[in-house]
Amino acid sequence: DMFTYISKMRQGYEGNILYQNRYTIEESGPTALFIFYTMLGNIARVLNLNLIFCYFLSLFLLNILLIMFIYRFCSLFIFSETEKEQNKEISQKRIKWKILVVILISASTGYSFFYKLFSLDNIKAFNLPADVIYPEFTTFFSMMDISHFTFCIILMLLIYKLLLTLPLKTENCIRLSICNFILALVHPFDYITVSSVSMSYLFIQVFIKKNKDYSNSLWKILIAIGIGFIPILYMYYVLNNNEVLRLTLKNNNALNSPPVISYLMGYGTNIIFAFLGIFYLVKKKIKISNNLLFIFTWIIVNFALLYSPFPFQRRFMMGLQIPVIIFAVITLKQLFTDKKLLFKTLIVSLVFFTVFPTSLIILYSKSTKFNLFIDSDIISVFDWINKNNISGKNFLSYEKLGLYTPAFSGNKVFLGHWGETINFYSRKELVKKFFSIESEKQIKFLKDLNIDYLIYGPDEKKLGRLHYSKSLEKVYSIGMYDLIKVIK
Repeated sequence: DMFTYISKMRQGYEGNILYQNRYTIEESGPTALFIFYTMLGNIARVLNLNLIFCYFLSLFLLNILLIMFIYRFCSLFIFSETEKEQNKEISQKRIKWKILVVILISASTGYSFFYKLFSLDNIKAFNLPADVIYPEFTTFFSMMDISHFTFCIILMLLIYKLLLTLPLKTENCIRLSICNFILALVHPFDYITVSSVSMSYLFIQVFIKKNKDYSNSLWKILIAIGIGFIPILYMYYVLNNNEVLRLTLKNNNALNSPPVISYLMGYGTNIIFAFLGIFYLVKKKIKISNNLLFIFTWIIVNFALLYSPFPFQRRFMMGLQIPVIIFAVITLKQLFTDKKLLFKTLIVSLVFFTVFPTSLIILYSKSTKFNLFIDSDIISVFDWINKNNISGKNFLSYEKLGLYTPAFSGNKVFLGHWGETINFYSRKELVKKFFSIESEKQIKFLKDLNIDYLIYGPDEKKLGRLHYSKSLEKVYSIGMYDLIKVIK
């Protein structure tokens, strides 16, 4: 999906704020969707940065910011008020626990390595753990790949931290409103998660625990949460009045949750220790602080959303790993109290050898299965297109070059991305068929679809022959790639 993000950034680089879908030849019109990437493209334009460099720079900087947020955020939950007031020596131990939380949230995964080890991923009866399939499932995956996911996790943590900061002063209420608005605009699914968790926690505090601090701040919090509903209403309007975006966003977000076992195996050892932590609190009848009650509410409400009656259930998984790991670390912290060295060593070994191997597999898979470098000849083709100011045109090629074209030239394509191209799979078959038909039918096909240019590369040549004629003019050629203009 990264090239679709670069395509959106390119639109910002061109000076636009509003977004148009360039992965389909149908006109979609400018809308205020995907504004995170159009704004990032504007930043790249102002700073004169290469778009891909800017994308990974933003990911790097947001990852650092997220690590800082996690470090500050976790201290609200894993230490009691008494522990927070203890001396500096104890404070040094607290730092170690906070670092452990940061490491587990930013780098741990689940049990997919067992499936790989015993080749269970090839058996249909087994449901693969979610940690290797869904980038929003683990923070590690999000931090490695997707810039706006990292940004949204930061906003989620900031919203939750503001919600737990009482009394809610006016300036914090304004911050809460802004964060909810931006979160809903960038990734509305996370706003649904945050608002559901926040409202459930408010209900418990106001109507069950009769907490006066929350009762007094109730309307401020409700207004701050409600501000985020404005972008939701806008998106509802867009989707009901823009058929192209409605179809493409429906493709992207028809994402039902996998079976529960997929989630449990995806969290792996972390979920085991989290359950032990919850069991410990219940068995010992320990009084649960408001902060721990919030974490417990977050897990229950967020998990319920994963099987809510929406077609995009899977989108709600982002961020859920955080409260799971916080409860897991609470358990580890308790297990380490007054225990022998051997026991501690066994626990550390169990954690280390079960939560990180899958992360290494994902890194290895990324470095071997995906093309890390683009053929320089492809870049030369797009450089020629840009130097000759070819813009606003419709291009035809097979899916790889179709994926690159909007990102590197800003032009629209007939076939490009599984989620953003209308009828992607049927169009894929049409492109295959195009290279097997005779010359006259090829020309008619191109003119009927209002195609302006073809890129004829190795993948296209494997599909069949392109019949050159007076209607097809080769305007640029390098290596195995030909750029052909359709003469109308």
